[in-house]
Amino acid sequence: MKGGTVGQYIFDVFNAGGPIGICLATSFLYCFIFIVILSFFAEPLCWACVVIVQLGLLGAPILFGWKYYDLGLLANSTDPPLPKDELASIDSQRSLYLAIAIGAGCSAVCFAVCLMCFFS
Repeated sequence: MKGGTVGQYIFDVFNAGGPIGICLATSFLYCFIFIVILSFFAEPLCWACVVIVQLGLLGAPILFGWKYYDLGLLANSTDPPLPKDELASIDSQRSLYLAIAIGAGCSAVCFAVCLMCFFS
């Protein structure tokens, strides 16, 4: 059985039982340690995630509003004027950026209201 390539492969897997067992035991130990550490720091980690989400929701309208404004400057300040199909493309992009900025702003306000109302 050891003579062929398939037999050698099976023999190698069979001989790897010890290291695989050690890896499984260490992974269970690491999981247990992680759960214990997480139980001590769960609340600060949750609040850190809430703060990061709120900052992202506040930053998105600023970013997309800036992109909306920047494309407006591009459309109005080119010399010679842009072709009509390019202006239409810019207008559709501006509309998309404005819609995303408004949606993200509303989401940020709703998230902040939920935090204020349900915080205990």
